[in-house]
Amino acid sequence: MTQTAVAYGRKSFDDPDDRTASVADQRLFAERYAERHELELIAFHGDDGITGATMERPGLRDMLAEVASGRVGVLIIEDVDRLSRDTEHLMYMVKLFRLHRVAVHTVVAGRIDDLVMAFKGIIGEQQRMRIAYTTRRGLKGKAMRGGATGGRVLGYRREIISDDAQGGERDRLTIDEEQADLVRRIFQLYAFGHSLKQVCAILNAESVPSPRAQSAAGTTPASGTPRPCRVIRPLARAS
Repeated sequence: MTQTAVAYGRKSFDDPDDRTASVADQRLFAERYAERHELELIAFHGDDGITGATMERPGLRDMLAEVASGRVGVLIIEDVDRLSRDTEHLMYMVKLFRLHRVAVHTVVAGRIDDLVMAFKGIIGEQQRMRIAYTTRRGLKGKAMRGGATGGRVLGYRREIISDDAQGGERDRLTIDEEQADLVRRIFQLYAFGHSLKQVCAILNAESVPSPRAQSAAGTTPASGTPRPCRVIRPLARAS
């Protein structure tokens, strides 16, 4: 009898330029895994740009709801760290899978038991802590050298300059006048009492594209349609 399966995938960083199709790739390989092992894959749930340190993931919630429904007997994931990078959260899920008799299969190693899940969970959490440390260390060092530590900074552009004192190169921020005009416009609207949603509505009505949609050749994306301004809400953090 063919077993029913659900699959889950995750990548931990936001990728607005779609430079990687990590979650889509995880879905593809989960589908192939299901075919090879004669599993009926009824659903795939994924999360883009959400850390594995939190349970506040829409795709994860949907997958766990599938598990709790009793409809599936197998969960397919690429590896345990895609499921969670927090040992406490992972152990909660292990108990949930055991309760509903759901077997966990990874694309990289096949079916795994609770002991392997526990060990991999510890390793995944340690990796997350190490990545956080090295990221903070790198940003601190870059700031001390006078470099920019963020991503795209609205109103500025990066320039690489020679640093004779340090014997190398470093980057610095210089004002981008076109984007600076947009920044001034946003702050003026805010000063006049408009809310963030109202500011976005006004900019959309004026057909002002978001900076993310601006390409090197112009102010619109490749499709020719300006990408609208959006209200971005922060993700909930795990306690």
